[in-house]
Order: sequence, then structure tokens, then C-alpha cells
Amino acid sequence: MKSWEELKNLAWKKTPNKEKAKSLLKLVHLRLEEVDSKDKVRFATIVVKDYYEIIDHLLEALMELSGYKTLSHEAKLAFLAEFYSGIFSESELLLLDRLRVMRNRIAYEGAFVKYDFLERNEGKIRKMIEKLVGTVKSKLLTKI
Repeated sequence: MKSWEELKNLAWKKTPNKEKAKSLLKLVHLRLEEVDSKDKVRFATIVVKDYYEIIDHLLEALMELSGYKTLSHEAKLAFLAEFYSGIFSESELLLLDRLRVMRNRIAYEGAFVKYDFLERNEGKIRKMIEKLVGTVKSKLLTKI
């Protein structure tokens, strides 16, 4: 995983946007409802991709609240590692990066994810999503 120092040139400063962050948080809750309604054995690939999209929305919300924007998924993860390393462990950050790579393989190569990956990692993924939601909510309460 590349560092923020290596990737910060892919991000730009902007005015923080609490309203966009709130909207992204609402979208996250809708996506989680949708994921919970799916047959995870049959749709493991789609669920993994959806989990990554949920995480991506949360990372974007954090960046919005901090006054940053990027189109790079890798830069979003580097941002999280740089500014929120006290909240997320190295193993969690590596799993997030693995999800990013898997999402890209699904989207661009038509790859499939076996259910056993989801079965082994879903608890960890959900825990990271909860931590990200909590971090976004906490940051929403602070003055920008």
C-alpha cells in the first residue's frame, strides 16, 4: 500500500462540505440495507463489491470533511492510513486495500469472489464500516 506522501499529489484541497458528507452517510445506510437483503452465498462477488463501495463512500465523506478531494481509490486509503492510523490497525488497512484490488478485478476483469472469502472476512469488514461510520459522525460534530 502506498503512503499519503506518495499519493497526495492525486488529491486537491477544497472547501470542506458537511452536507455532502451527510448525504454520503445516508447513502451508506441504504447500501447496507441492500447488502443485508442479498443471498450472500449466491451473490458473494456483488456483496464484496458493495462493501467496498460503502467503504469508498465513507472515505470520501472523511475527505470532504477534511477539505480534500481525489478520484484515486488508492489515495483515499492512503489518506485514511495517514490521518486515522490511531483508529485503524495495519491489518485493517491491508484488508481495505485488498478489497480495493478485488473490487477493481471484479469491475475491470470480470473476476469472481468465492463465498469463503466473504465468510472469513465479513465480520472484519462490517467492524471497519462501523468504525468509519463512527469516525464520520464524530467529525460531523466538530467545527470545520
